[in-house]
Amino acid sequence: MSYMTKCWEHAKKRSVDLSYDERSWRLREYARPTQIAYVRIMGQYQGDPRGIEVRHHSGGERWAFVLPDASQGGMRIQLFDKFGFSGHQNYPSLTDAVEEMVRQGYRTPDVGALDLASKTVSWAEGLAWMEKLHQYGTTGASKAAA
Repeated sequence: MSYMTKCWEHAKKRSVDLSYDERSWRLREYARPTQIAYVRIMGQYQGDPRGIEVRHHSGGERWAFVLPDASQGGMRIQLFDKFGFSGHQNYPSLTDAVEEMVRQGYRTPDVGALDLASKTVSWAEGLAWMEKLHQYGTTGASKAAA
């Protein structure tokens, strides 16, 4: 099976339409790292990398994984770092979510990263900090309403 990002499809089409001029070359150079990572991830997991943690290419302690989105349907990119969950983004399909995750720089599978990160002191500190924010927000809102 062939896996191709939308950006790579566009770059290939531009190369054919414009007989491979400098603009189409630059577009391919921009799209190439994402395309390579996308093919590797999709191929390694037979087109279904749900739940597979992927590390950011910068080498920092940032990861993402794709899972079904229970609240809105479709798929979700779940982001996390050494301090806990840091956000999520919703997409209509698995391929859209994986492509966007890779485009954002999450390119190296790192199976088990969530389990390892969630057992660290940093993760516990991050959860404690979020709990304090939540308590402050709840208490602060109650006081402001009174």
